[in-house]
Amino acid sequence: MAPRIEWDKAATAELAEAIDWYREHSQRAALNFVAAISRSIAAVVADPNRFQRALHGCRQCRVSRYPYTVIFHEESDVVMVVAIAHAKRRLGYWTRRLS
Repeated sequence: MAPRIEWDKAATAELAEAIDWYREHSQRAALNFVAAISRSIAAVVADPNRFQRALHGCRQCRVSRYPYTVIFHEESDVVMVVAIAHAKRRLGYWTRRLS
């Protein structure tokens, strides 16, 4: 059975902010971004351990064609999305969410 997915509130806000940014520039880009995030999340749920380790026991999944990374950690049957992190901004800022 695949793990269920849960989202940190800040990760949800980051995703919404990124979607809004793409939507302001192009509806098509926003839709493609959402699809890319969905594919990344599906890959994480299918096999969380295949992804590269990040800080503090988390793992990271790069989002195809977009400068974002899904940061997550797994706890038994739950994958917790900690951040939807822009690859060029504030590296590691999300670690404070882990306490």
